[in-house]
Amino acid sequence: MTLFLSGGKFQLVQSKSSQSVSLEKRIIERIRSNGPITFAQYMEAALYDPEYGYYTSGKHRIGFDGDYFTSPSLSPAFGRTIAKLLPLADDSLKNPHPFHVLELGAGKGTTAERILEELKRGQPDLFNRAKYVCVERNRDTTPQWPIEWVDDVTGMKSLSGVVFSNEFFDALPVHRVVMRPGGLKEIMVTERDGKLGEIEADLTDPSLPGYFHEEGVVIADGQQAEVCLAARDWINKIGATLEHGLVVTIDYGYPAKELYAPYRRHGTLLAYHKHKIVEDAYQNIGEQDLTTHVDFTALARWGKDVGLEILAFTDQLRFFLNLGIHEVFAQMETEAASYSNYQTEVQAAKALIMPGGMGETFKVLVQYKGLDEAAIKKLRKKISSKYVLG
Repeated sequence: MTLFLSGGKFQLVQSKSSQSVSLEKRIIERIRSNGPITFAQYMEAALYDPEYGYYTSGKHRIGFDGDYFTSPSLSPAFGRTIAKLLPLADDSLKNPHPFHVLELGAGKGTTAERILEELKRGQPDLFNRAKYVCVERNRDTTPQWPIEWVDDVTGMKSLSGVVFSNEFFDALPVHRVVMRPGGLKEIMVTERDGKLGEIEADLTDPSLPGYFHEEGVVIADGQQAEVCLAARDWINKIGATLEHGLVVTIDYGYPAKELYAPYRRHGTLLAYHKHKIVEDAYQNIGEQDLTTHVDFTALARWGKDVGLEILAFTDQLRFFLNLGIHEVFAQMETEAASYSNYQTEVQAAKALIMPGGMGETFKVLVQYKGLDEAAIKKLRKKISSKYVLG
């Protein structure tokens, strides 16, 4: 998930950790018993194995001593700005009780704490009606706020409020495919002489052949691409859970025609370790992050199937400016003026809207369900859209 890195190649030379070796052996044993696995199955194990997975092993992954930065880890301005959206949504929903905030991939609850802190300070009525639910199967802490922690949203029904995520969909397992003269093939993970490698095979999921046709894109001969069917499953869950409200997705990615353009011949799969790009996805297993760019066209298309319509598609820069991040900056400067490092804090906050950086790299898709026309028009006026999803 690291940003602001050059396109240069990095060579990382180090001995494998016992965790990496153990997880590799576990995956190899699985392949020897059952045959080659999809890359989605490999990625699921590498990131979410209950004992050795990258996100589930309990090791610190974010910050200078981790592998990457996230927007919430850079500055509290992220959560404080998101909090400004909630009163707008609450007003559009005519002040439901409770007002649900469902955060997917909440991590340690940093954003949740910031949002609730802002609501308590500036929107006490909404704070008292809010029911904040953090969806996180890899949590390692419980914030000192009225937050419910769950592993999944399955079974939740008829919620009114906001479903929110930041860098959630980019970490979901993906299928990898490649176009050949005879048609689309799937890149599978196999084992050769005790090492993991790749082979091409027939497609394993019946929905894969029609995926790109439905996206309106053509994959060039020899071009590799990723398809995140797990995102479809989550969109279906969200559609079944939310009765009235907004779905706000912040992540790095593109509309399908840009994501699958011919010049992205090798797809967007990346591995990160200690703030460096690692080209080998089968290195440091369980110790390096694996991530791909999000297909926002697919999120919108799948959303429409479950009643989620597009309200806006823009970038983080414009989204945050429209919500009033400048007010957050002014408040932070007032609060931090007595601290010796306040300039550093303010500069970190401004990185969230940096043109050419996080401000434009991160996209924001806002979908809605169950809102009347007046509410939709009012929200669209506040949350302007720069891009067109194709």
